[in-house]
Amino acid sequence: MNRRRASGQSCLAFVALLLASCAAPVRVHHPPAASPAELLDRTTAIDRYFSARDLAPIEGIWVWDNNTYEIAIVRNTTGSAAEYQYLGLVTDTQHSNWRRGETKLLLKETASPGIFTGTYLMGDKSRYGTTFFLTNPNLIELYTPTGPYGSQEKLFLIRAYPKAQASGAVASKGESSTGSGFFVSREVIATNYHIVADAQAITVRFGTTQVKAEILLQDRHNDLALLRVTPGADALAAATLQASITCLVIGDPDAVKSGARVYALGFPLTGVLGSTVSVSEGIVNNTVGLQDDPRMFQISVPIQPGSSGSPLLDSMGRVVGVVTSTLNNRFLFATQDVLPQNVNFAVKASYLRSMLALVPGGGCTDPPGRLVASMGPQDIQKEYSPAVVRVEVTR
Repeated sequence: MNRRRASGQSCLAFVALLLASCAAPVRVHHPPAASPAELLDRTTAIDRYFSARDLAPIEGIWVWDNNTYEIAIVRNTTGSAAEYQYLGLVTDTQHSNWRRGETKLLLKETASPGIFTGTYLMGDKSRYGTTFFLTNPNLIELYTPTGPYGSQEKLFLIRAYPKAQASGAVASKGESSTGSGFFVSREVIATNYHIVADAQAITVRFGTTQVKAEILLQDRHNDLALLRVTPGADALAAATLQASITCLVIGDPDAVKSGARVYALGFPLTGVLGSTVSVSEGIVNNTVGLQDDPRMFQISVPIQPGSSGSPLLDSMGRVVGVVTSTLNNRFLFATQDVLPQNVNFAVKASYLRSMLALVPGGGCTDPPGRLVASMGPQDIQKEYSPAVVRVEVTR
C-alpha cells in the first residue's frame, strides 16, 4: 500500500488518545478564499456581517489564545463549498503566510448543538479535518496537530465580539469525554493528564458506584494526573470505597525488557463496546518511545479511544506504565505515505511513583509474605479489574 515517499520527510507523529466521545477528523474539500484585496478587518467584518441582525451562537469575532490570529466566523453565503454553513475569515494575523480576508476555517453543523465538524487551515495552509466545540458562548475548543511530531494540541478561540451573547443564545451543553484510570490508594486514582485537562467536573465509575473526583496532582509533561475521590455525603459510596476498592501496586519499569508480556485494563470505546473492564494483551516492543524517548515504552497492546489512562501491567500484576498515546496514522500517511499498525505508547510508572511520593500515605504495597505467580490475561482481568475505573469529564 506504499507509494513513493516525498524526499527529505522523516517526521514521525503520535497523538494522545482523547478518550472522548468526540467526532473524528474528516476529509475536507478545498475552501473558497475571500479576496485579500478586501483587507477585511474587525470593524469592516462587524459592519458587513454582524450589525443589525440576529447572530447564531458561533458567529462573531474570535481570537486565538496565543494571539496569532483574529477571525470573523460568518455565515457562508458565497455559494461555494455549500456543505459548510460557516466560514472563518482572517481579520488580523501575526503570521506572514496569511493575509486579511483569507479563509482560515470552514465549519459544518452537526445534530449536536455546539459541535461542528470542518476544516482548519494550518500555518502553511495545508488542510486538517477536525471538530470544533462551542463549549460555552465565549469559547471554542479544537485539536490541531501542532505539537511535537504532529501530536495533537488543544487550541482555544476566545470571543472578542459581541462581548456578551444575547439572552436568546443557545447555552453550552458542555463537552464530555471518557477515559480510564486506576486506584493507587484507597482514595487516589491515577490517569492521564490529557483526560482531565480543563475539566469542570470529574466523575469516576467503578462497578455500580459513581463518585465525584478532583485533581490532586498533575504532570503535564509526562501526561499524568492523580485524582482524589470525594464521595461527600453519599454514605453508600463512602462505604463502598472502604469495603470493596482494591488498588494496584507500582512495579519496577527499569526491570522490564523488550519482548516482555504486558496487559492493559480499561474502558475502550465507551458506549460502543461493553461497560465492564476490558483486558488487552501484547508485548513491550521497545523500552524507549518515539525518537528514543526514555520516558516511554513502545507497546503492541491494542489501544482504542477510551484506553488512555489504563494501567499497563506485567505478568505479576504490577503497574509498569500508564497507557497514553498511539501514532497519528493520518499524519504519518500524509507525510510518509505509510500506515503504521498497532504502534502505541505508555509512560513508565517511575514517573507515577515520583508523584505518589508527594501524596500523604503514598501508594499501595503488597501485604507481607504475599506470593505472586506469573499470570495470563484471564487471571489479570479477574484479579485486578476491581481497581480500574472509568473517568468521565465535563468541560
